[in-house]
Amino acid sequence: MILKLGLPGNISRIEVDTAHFKGNFPESCSLEASYISQKESSLESATWKEVLPRMILRANRRHFFRKLQEVGAISHVRLNIYPDGGVSRLRIFGETVSPEEQLKGLERINRLPVEQARKALLDCCGSIAWADQIISQRPFTEDAKLFESADEIWARLDPKEWLRAIRHHPPIGSKRGNSKQSGTARKWSASEQSAAQTSSAETLAVLDAANQAYRATFGYVFLICATGKNGDEILQSLRQRLANDPETELRVAAEEMRKIIRLRLEKLLNSS
Repeated sequence: MILKLGLPGNISRIEVDTAHFKGNFPESCSLEASYISQKESSLESATWKEVLPRMILRANRRHFFRKLQEVGAISHVRLNIYPDGGVSRLRIFGETVSPEEQLKGLERINRLPVEQARKALLDCCGSIAWADQIISQRPFTEDAKLFESADEIWARLDPKEWLRAIRHHPPIGSKRGNSKQSGTARKWSASEQSAAQTSSAETLAVLDAANQAYRATFGYVFLICATGKNGDEILQSLRQRLANDPETELRVAAEEMRKIIRLRLEKLLNSS
């Protein structure tokens, strides 16, 4: 059974009611969801994501499910029952999303109002100057054009802007930077540092001490594109870079920041 929601939104709770069905209720059910834009409008092209895995049902009972998979904004739900049987009511609870929140990929970056676009781009790079220059070059015709502009704008920025962006990031092993981060930015930082966080307690302690030495030397946090790197690899890079002069090290850090920006722009394009 496929149902279209009154308004697109994010699901927080599901109710499956088998009231009055005592002998022919379904043994179990699952629920999938999809976001289908008005442009697409066809169910045939829909991509369905599992919200609720297969769950056991009981006769003549209201079932409430709150532990759901996060799938972002959706417009349609598909209830699957096994093997068959009667369901008297399906209720979907959640919050609606604005038209801007429904935009995806490059369309989202191109069409978001300026303030919302700036907020989204600041999750990728903590420089307002960089974000505003990206916004001024909209619309982008393809992802590659966005990536190219992002690199060029970053390279042209004053080194003071590089430092503002670098200081937006948390030190390796920490959850927060000096600047206030959004929930999205914190989530991305944690994901990027996930490999390093699996290091031994001894390695993390040495890394913390090296981070402090780096900050004392250069005046800002040690920045590295940490995705896929473990604590020992990061520590080795940090020790090597401590030997750089300030001008050289700022350019090295800026290049690492450029790599992070690219990865985060890709995440932004792929986010729901």
